[in-house]
Amino acid sequence: SKSEKPSTDLQNLLDLELNLMELLQVEYPRLYLALVHHKNTKGESLDFSDKKYLLPIYRDNSQEIKIKKAVQMGVSEWAICEAFALCDKGLGVFYVHPTQVLRSAFVKNRIDRLKETVPYYNKQLKEFKEGADSAVMKHFGKGVVKFVGSNALNEFIEFPADCVIVDEKDRCNSDNLLYAQDRLQASKFKYIREIGNPTVEGIGIDKSFKDSDQKQWLIKCPHCNEWQCLDFFINIVRQKTDSTYELLDLEWKDGTPRDIFVFCRNCGRVVDRLSEGEFIPMQPGHKISGYQLSNLFSPTVLIKELWELFNKSLGDETIKQVFFNSRLGVAFTSTGAKLSLPLLEACMGDYANLTTSTGSAMGIDVGAWLHVIIREVNEKGNPRIIHIGSYRTFEELDGIMIQFNVRVGVIDAKPETRKAKEFQSKHNRKIWLCDYFTQPNLQAIKRNEDDRTINADRTQTLDSSHAEILNKKILLPKNYKSLDKGGFVSQMCAPTRIWDEDDQRFKWVEGEADHYRHADNYAWMASQLIGNSMLIGILESREE
Repeated sequence: SKSEKPSTDLQNLLDLELNLMELLQVEYPRLYLALVHHKNTKGESLDFSDKKYLLPIYRDNSQEIKIKKAVQMGVSEWAICEAFALCDKGLGVFYVHPTQVLRSAFVKNRIDRLKETVPYYNKQLKEFKEGADSAVMKHFGKGVVKFVGSNALNEFIEFPADCVIVDEKDRCNSDNLLYAQDRLQASKFKYIREIGNPTVEGIGIDKSFKDSDQKQWLIKCPHCNEWQCLDFFINIVRQKTDSTYELLDLEWKDGTPRDIFVFCRNCGRVVDRLSEGEFIPMQPGHKISGYQLSNLFSPTVLIKELWELFNKSLGDETIKQVFFNSRLGVAFTSTGAKLSLPLLEACMGDYANLTTSTGSAMGIDVGAWLHVIIREVNEKGNPRIIHIGSYRTFEELDGIMIQFNVRVGVIDAKPETRKAKEFQSKHNRKIWLCDYFTQPNLQAIKRNEDDRTINADRTQTLDSSHAEILNKKILLPKNYKSLDKGGFVSQMCAPTRIWDEDDQRFKWVEGEADHYRHADNYAWMASQLIGNSMLIGILESREE
């Protein structure tokens, strides 16, 4: 009857929705978990309305999936849903993080919190009863997931897995990762998922992506119908000179309330970077499924944020690598940066080596000679180097401290640690002892106020003092070429920034003596310490 029709139609709709959800649960279980149960770190349900690029990844049932990504792209939620969906089917998941510390933090902040906020997860997640560390092993439904740190080889044994998930591959121990796939030997499924920010070409996740079908996210221009993959250097900026760029959006200025426009590479008209798109494989037919994700189509990142970071990166290889890897989601290739005579020449001022100062910062590199560089720190314009010299004894430096009114000095803590400490004790709290470190993935710089010591990342601090010269932010005395019989120039130009295959990171290496280059780096640190500890803020911001 007519009176019964509305309820019948409603029941039909409910039945259809139920059938669709059952189909979704069977065909795309990770998408089912994401839509029905999962919550993000804020306790919110996942919303794909402005992240359409994630849906094809959630629907991907490939045996191998490799995702080369920028930060803030929502892939971590996918990886968790993938792990739980496989466990729901009774499979075992081997989930690899770079370190045990990061593994434990991930389990505590993400997995354990989901148990508290998602009723379904609370029901499915169970602790192991056999005494296993709850930060390592978790039951989920009929399956189990083991969370490990790649720095602990002993965790890569005695676990039969059906799927290996590697998170932040480029930060993982590459030697130990070789053992991860051994966990799949007894499985008939052998699923492999690798995700991470790339570092350099042909390494880690970049190599994994190149071995896949290389899917790129393309959007369609509404004006000329051109399908295109957004490129920062085609759709947003253009290069003017070797070191300068300008926006295509000529009407945008600092303080403009709207975001920077993105332009079609074909017709030059404005396009909506967040519009409907489609993943297109650059190597169609390849059995490995690969995706590249960029902040250029992320709704949580503004183009003006990218423009600001890119401007900061000009001349500073560390910040530039962060921009390419973390924001564009692409590998970074350094050109072998080093100083040269023309770069030093561009910084030459109209003054000679001075004999006094009202306030200065000093850097001292310790070797057979004590190489010293002193900066004047009370100039209104660019800071300037006012003294360059080498000395035999620490006693000579006592007079230099007074002569140039040194407010802060940074000295190489090695190899003459005892002598350096004696020199430090003579000058109260003005002298800091610096010890370089070169291990990757550590805090960029740490200082101890109690004993006035600094632990500094060698590559990142040298990058910053290098950028200062490259961008002409420091002045040199006009007689710099003749100082120390030309030793200043040769030593400043000695180090080269290269990729170290063994340590899997960029390093500055010297071809010959480079004492003045390090004295300059210490003087740079000292000048930043005078500026209300600005050095700490600058370098720690890069880690974020």
